[in-house]
Order: sequence, then structure tokens, then C-alpha cells
Amino acid sequence: GRGDTLYVISDPFDGSLLYKRGVPAFWFTSLAIYDAEGNPIAAAVGDCLTATIDFCDASKAYTARIADDGSLTDVAPIQPSSVTNLSDAHLETYLMKPKFMYPTVDEYRTLFEKVRFILPNGGPAGFCDTAKGRVDIYFAYRQPHIEIFSGVAIAQRAGCIVTLFDGSPLKFDTDINKRYDVLCCATQELHEQVLELIR
Repeated sequence: GRGDTLYVISDPFDGSLLYKRGVPAFWFTSLAIYDAEGNPIAAAVGDCLTATIDFCDASKAYTARIADDGSLTDVAPIQPSSVTNLSDAHLETYLMKPKFMYPTVDEYRTLFEKVRFILPNGGPAGFCDTAKGRVDIYFAYRQPHIEIFSGVAIAQRAGCIVTLFDGSPLKFDTDINKRYDVLCCATQELHEQVLELIR
């Protein structure tokens, strides 16, 4: 036979608009593999500017440097921060395009005013930033399938709390046209505080 059904999700070049304009920031490539039941098998998000990669298998998440020959060096497990207070939290949410920025800020201003800092990026790298403790919350509002499922497994395997905005579990879906509201937090305490503000 042909073997088991697998789903492969890839964003070959996240940040292409910045690249086209010559802005050396937020250039990533991502790939994830899910089984027929929607369970993540592996995922990887590469940073094209720093030659680093965050990745996971079915149980753990890691980061590494990519050597000139393509091999991985300095491989180390990753884990989210231990921040528990919203006022200390750094939040990431995609705000670079006006069609995302204005609706997001208008609807969630109460939340945004309570955090310490906002990083206006997102996509698969937002999940990695939370998994590594660079930020404490990734607030993925109205994000496409590819932006969620090409990187979320890394945050999940690192120990982040990941749900939809209503607190229900995020489930893999094969509908590539679906958009998602996903909350990814470093700690349960932060997750509960954010849900309380946005419900």
C-alpha cells in the first residue's frame, strides 16, 4: 500500500513582503507534519536571518544553530517563561498589515493596555517565540490555517498552554481556508488572565 495518510503544512517564506522591501526582519520558513488523526508528528521553524531552527518531535521541542554544511549544532531543549502576571508579560500579535492591526487593537485594547510590551509579529514564529520565552503570550487573531499549524506543535511540545479564544482545545482541521483565534501562553496563570479579559 501507500502507507499512512499524512498532512504536511508549510509556509516556505514567511516575511516575503519584508524581504521584497529589503527589510531584514522576520524572515522564516516552516514545515509541520500531522498524522491522519490530526496529531503532530514533527514541526520546524527556521529563522533565515540568524541560521537557527526551532523544532519538535512527537514529545519535545528544541532549538539549534544551522551550520554552513546544514548540520545542527548547539541543540538544546526549549521551554516557555515562568511569567504569571499580565503586567509583566510580553505579548506577540500580528499587527503589520492594517487589515489586521485596526480590528485587533479595536477589539482587544483592554488586554493590550495591561501587558508590558507588544511585539507586532506572528505566524509560526510567534509560537516559537513563546516556546523559547522570548515573549510570554502569542495572541493569534484571525490567523490562517498555515500560520497556525505550521508552528503551533513546537509551542505545545515545549509546554505552552494553547487553546482557542473561548478556552476550548485547538484541533487540527484539513480545511485550509479556515481562520483561527488561538491563544498561546507560557503559563496557566497568564492563560486564565487573558481568557478572563477576552471572553
